[in-house]
Amino acid sequence: MAVLWATGAGVYLVNGMRKLGSTALTVPIFAILLFASYMVLVVFAKTMFDHGIGLQDRMLIPLFPFLLLAVVFIAHRLSIEDQRGKLLAIAIVGYLAIVSVIGSLSTLPTVYEEGLGWNARNIVTSPAIAELKVIASSPENVLFSNETYGMYFHTKRVGYNLNSFPPAETADPVYLVLFKVQRNDPHPLPARYTDELKLIIEDNVLSIYLFIPK
Repeated sequence: MAVLWATGAGVYLVNGMRKLGSTALTVPIFAILLFASYMVLVVFAKTMFDHGIGLQDRMLIPLFPFLLLAVVFIAHRLSIEDQRGKLLAIAIVGYLAIVSVIGSLSTLPTVYEEGLGWNARNIVTSPAIAELKVIASSPENVLFSNETYGMYFHTKRVGYNLNSFPPAETADPVYLVLFKVQRNDPHPLPARYTDELKLIIEDNVLSIYLFIPK
């Protein structure tokens, strides 16, 4: 449906702006080429590189400039035709403004609670995250984690991956940080090293263990 709307908008823009001279076609043609080239790129990536790529809404974000240009030029073209065109242009812009406000009111609370990636409210307010920041503030503490991005975002430290756990003998405290966010199954390491791992704190975001070698 969106592709049909965009195609129709492109045809309308070209036919309408052609009457104003060839130089007026620069922006509409650029917008149409932007839309077409991006869609071709997405289809090419899905068919040639990764068949598992799903068509998600956020993949269409680069097409937003095309939509803005299309709305502006269509509203302008309608407004210079006659009185009915002006009323229709006002109706289009007003409708889009109302839809945008209603959509923002319904999605912003969800974004506030669940969105923004590692800066989501339930993660930022996690007691385990607060404890992790305290532990990571001591340079002598050695951190092993299953989530590089989450570690760096909240502590500015990458830590070590779990391929090298358990570590060789070290006099520094060693902590195992297991993120639960976006993971369906519990990590097997705590069950494997029951006697060596002491649980420091745990919530629905992550678990922190102190490694005590035998």
